[in-house]
Amino acid sequence: MTAPLNYREAARMLGIPIGTLRSMVCRRQIPHIRISPRIVVFDVAALDAWISARRVGVANDDDAGMDAGETAA
Repeated sequence: MTAPLNYREAARMLGIPIGTLRSMVCRRQIPHIRISPRIVVFDVAALDAWISARRVGVANDDDAGMDAGETAA
């Protein structure tokens, strides 16, 4: 089991500012573990799963530039 990350480490892993990460924790938008009212840590595996769940696929080049409602032939 990997040691949990603190705010600085998790923010670095995600490539976001610490303030953004704190805001996401307050809004419960990111998985975290609250050890006490002031201590929050992050599980690496949970963050990896969270990132994977938000991965966006690449659009097919054939579909690019089509108007809404059109379908590829």
